[in-house]
Amino acid sequence: MSTRHRLPEYHAKPYSYSHSHDSVAGLQVIQYRSYQRDIHIYHLRTHLLPLPVVRKALQSQEGYRDRLTSYDPLRYFDVIEGDEVPPGCIEAAYMPNIIRGYGSALALRAAGDLDSEAVEWYVFSGPIDGSFLSQFVCADGKWGLQLENSSDDPRKVFDLVGYVEKGLKTRTVRGANREHKGWHDTLCASKPVKKKVKLTWKRFGKELRADHERKSREATVGREEQEQDEGGQNVPMRDESKQPPQPPQKPVTRIKVLN
Repeated sequence: MSTRHRLPEYHAKPYSYSHSHDSVAGLQVIQYRSYQRDIHIYHLRTHLLPLPVVRKALQSQEGYRDRLTSYDPLRYFDVIEGDEVPPGCIEAAYMPNIIRGYGSALALRAAGDLDSEAVEWYVFSGPIDGSFLSQFVCADGKWGLQLENSSDDPRKVFDLVGYVEKGLKTRTVRGANREHKGWHDTLCASKPVKKKVKLTWKRFGKELRADHERKSREATVGREEQEQDEGGQNVPMRDESKQPPQPPQKPVTRIKVLN
């Protein structure tokens, strides 16, 4: 396990300074100048457990607040020797105590259905490294939490492979490790993942349903009259002058399908 080191500054795009009012999922993010914790780097072993199952497991943890998406802070960095992500794995970054009140955040890079230059964030109101990340195991397709396991247990879904240090001992920003600062910036820029909307009959409204039923009745009456005419039966003609006036039909509201 080693400390992450990246290429010199001229290979990276400058990051902006964060502000004290930054918040995600209704929780306040610690200002970067005050954030001194190391960022934990994991390899998420999706060959053990599919990503959709991992997502559900994360969202079922106590203190889970929201799922967000943002840009990848390492998209302008070249991968150096020793930092390659093995096949069947996704790189994850865990930021302990990044939220006021001991909250934390976990980022998954290039997580499946997201863009290759995006990360997926999971925000929690408390820590999850000791209670979930270190205990999450999977064997023979069955997963769960196991208190006693070794650091090199091949069943662990999240394999801790290194740390990213800030590189400063004082509460400052200038001169900090650019990857460390980049993870903070991308968390502050994160936004909720767009949810897919599924339309059902309940969403169409009463007017559209009533119009559908009216057209069905008219079609049924039309077929019956046609069958009577074809059978040679005399159908009495209606005197329209004796019919009571009908109220005007209310126009049907159009419902647009959301993309």
